[in-house]
Amino acid sequence: MRVRFSPLSVERVKRSDTRTSVVLRTARLTTQYPRFAAGWFARNHIATVLRSPTTALDAVDRALTIEPANTQFLIRRAQCLLALNQRRHELDAADAVERRDPTDPAIWDAVGGGAQLRKRSA
Repeated sequence: MRVRFSPLSVERVKRSDTRTSVVLRTARLTTQYPRFAAGWFARNHIATVLRSPTTALDAVDRALTIEPANTQFLIRRAQCLLALNQRRHELDAADAVERRDPTDPAIWDAVGGGAQLRKRSA
């Protein structure tokens, strides 16, 4: 399942009058439907937009417990770890994504090749 968020929805989340409402709605959604991975991913997206990487990481980790093979969730997890400056964990997460399909251009675009990232960080 591929979840997409439009630029318009991102702008709406950033507005202060909408922020609380959106956070509460996704919290309610994930409370009512804790096995709905897309709800956790939406919560991750909102936390990312609001620059709360710890909350974003928690949400994507919950989504991954439901759909552990979801490449989009794995990519987002690596991006959250990068935002938290957890470089070693981010590299491990990027490697996990790359192992899923090393030829997928979307993966390379999102996190780069794990081997390439390791060379740059050494």
